Parts: sequence; structure tokens; C-alpha cells
Amino acid sequence: MVERVVKILIKNNIIHQQDSELYQYGLTLLIKKIFHIVTILLLGTICKKFICTAVFLVAYAGIRKYAGGYHAKSSKGCYACTGIVTSFSILLFYILEYVELFVIYIILAICAGAISTFSPQETSNRPLSREELTIYKKKTIKTLIIEGIICLLSLFFKEIINGIICAWVIETIMLLIGKGRQKT
Repeated sequence: MVERVVKILIKNNIIHQQDSELYQYGLTLLIKKIFHIVTILLLGTICKKFICTAVFLVAYAGIRKYAGGYHAKSSKGCYACTGIVTSFSILLFYILEYVELFVIYIILAICAGAISTFSPQETSNRPLSREELTIYKKKTIKTLIIEGIICLLSLFFKEIINGIICAWVIETIMLLIGKGRQKT
């Protein structure tokens, strides 16, 4: 399917023949990303946690982009990891319904500290320069501040807080796993 789309783009002079592999790769990644997002939102909808799941996706993407953390080595591993993370998130959404707000804010503070400490985390596939490390650290902290302010302003919208706390808990876990893997 991706090859056909790329051939149509070449035929219509939208892209050049020499760029076809790059576009095939990019389209394949885009399709996988869309499939992941649709799967996550579908599971959230089935479990009656759509708002929490949607907020989680946005918050997690925002923090993960610059903080980094564990990455699976294959597409299948990535999809399996996504399934585990999604299932854990939905379970966490149900647990958080019974957790007092002050405890949630304590968890948020612990996660913010851990994310700030262990990020950004580079991978073997994507080493970061000193300048990138500094920029990514600042962007991670900026994202934490923005999402933290959203949590403070969302006192009466627990779904928003639960989505963000879940994103921070998952990101903290991914950073700790990534840190552990760097040592081995």
C-alpha cells in the first residue's frame, strides 16, 4: 500500500524518484503511529476512560518527545510495549479515582523530580550533542511546568489530572528502565 502511494506521488511529480525510500519509510512510520493512537483511544473508549486516555496521549507525547526513555528495538516490541503501557494506564485511571487529591499532587511532584533528574535520555540510535541535551532538558522542564499548571487549574476535572499523572508515572518508569539499560 505504501509503495503504491509513493508511486502515485512520483507519477504526479509530487516527489522525486530518488526520494522514494525516504517517503516509504516516513509513510510507514506515520501509519504505525496512527495505528498506535487509534488502538489506545479505542481501548480507552471500550474501558469508558476516553477523556483520561486522550489527555494521557497528549501529555505523554509532550513529555516523552524531549525526555526520552526506554525504546523497544523492533516494531513488534514497540507495539507490545504500547499495549502494556495502555493497559497499565487504564488500570491506573481506575485506581486514581480512589486516591485523594493531595496524594496525587505528591506523586506528581515525585515524578516531576525524577523526570527532571533523568532526562533527557538519549538512545544508541540517537545520541545527543551537549547543546541538544541542554535544549531538551529545558523543553522537558517547560513541558512539566505547563502540564503541572494544567493539573493545578483542573481541580474539578479529575480526568485531566489523572491523564497527566498517568503520563508522568509512565514516563518516570520509562526513564528508569532506560537508565537501567544504559548501565548494562
